[in-house]
Amino acid sequence: MRPLIDDARVPTDGVPPSLAEHLVFAGRDVDDTREAVSSVINPHTLRVRDGGTDLDVRQFAARVGEVTLSYLSYGAAVEITATDATCFCLHLPLAGHGQARSGPRTVFANRRMAAVTSPGEPMALRWTAEAAYLVVCVEQAVLERHFAALTGAPPSGPLTLEIGRDLTDRPGRRWFPIIDLLQAEIEQRRDTPAAAEDPLAPSAATIEELVLNALLLWHPGSHSAALGNPVAPAPSPYVRRALEHARANLAAPLTVASLAAAVGVSVRTLQAGFARELGCSPSAYVRDLRLDRVHAELSAADPALGVHVTDVALRWGFSHLGRFSSSYARRFGELPSATLNRSRANPRSATPNARRIASPRPKREGRRR
Repeated sequence: MRPLIDDARVPTDGVPPSLAEHLVFAGRDVDDTREAVSSVINPHTLRVRDGGTDLDVRQFAARVGEVTLSYLSYGAAVEITATDATCFCLHLPLAGHGQARSGPRTVFANRRMAAVTSPGEPMALRWTAEAAYLVVCVEQAVLERHFAALTGAPPSGPLTLEIGRDLTDRPGRRWFPIIDLLQAEIEQRRDTPAAAEDPLAPSAATIEELVLNALLLWHPGSHSAALGNPVAPAPSPYVRRALEHARANLAAPLTVASLAAAVGVSVRTLQAGFARELGCSPSAYVRDLRLDRVHAELSAADPALGVHVTDVALRWGFSHLGRFSSSYARRFGELPSATLNRSRANPRSATPNARRIASPRPKREGRRR
């Protein structure tokens, strides 16, 4: 369905930069909204809650292989009922909160808990007016094929997932680098010709496999016994050596070939090892290390030295300044210029109160003595 509002007039505040140019629908009509959202996610009914009638919907979406990443905000308190779902969908709130209910089970969706829909499991989702969230969707047939590939046999019955995914435990926190990989792949397709793709980046097929593994291996459900609920192993020796090499050589040019050569494995083996064991690509790992160095340097900058963001970024290997700013903002919740300006305004403060938005802080389990 075409957007009911011209693309240029649809605000993109709060929308991840990777999806901002992938508008699917914007409008106010309930029926049009239901049709548009159903075409991307799952068939459902839609009702405006609390006696309201007006919506202000923004829907953005892009695909990476067989995975769809969407951004949704309704601009009103709504209730969504999905009785004939065809996709497994992970709903990760960015703002506001919601409640998911399936039979006797209920979870409250927020920055610490994602809501999950499964085919064959009727689900009611209630969102607050200010809610905005990402949705990771995979078709039922795709996940069933992957289950068969992992186990050597098709599922003996319907695959279903628990309706809540805690985002603060170890498996839950791994969803955030996966989301980063999806967004990076979408951005790269937009910014980079196919012939000049980043050799450090994992392929769309590798990212797709990572999403499918996360749904099946890290998420409790009807399939858990058949898969044995595997626990993620410690990084293999070659991955560990690659991490050490990257940390020791951040100021030098680093390529996937040089990292692979340093640890004695092939490029594809290194990429697969990072994706499988760390939930990120070699390029994402190196990028985040360098972002941390830039952040530390800008935070501790001496105003008398005339420090400039561009100089610091280039020194740490960021040649594409627009992409650098986007990655920095996603990691620290502010632009690099804001970090530097705060340092100038308060030169005695070596570390600002910047917050990372990649993942919430895990719950404390008790104070150590």
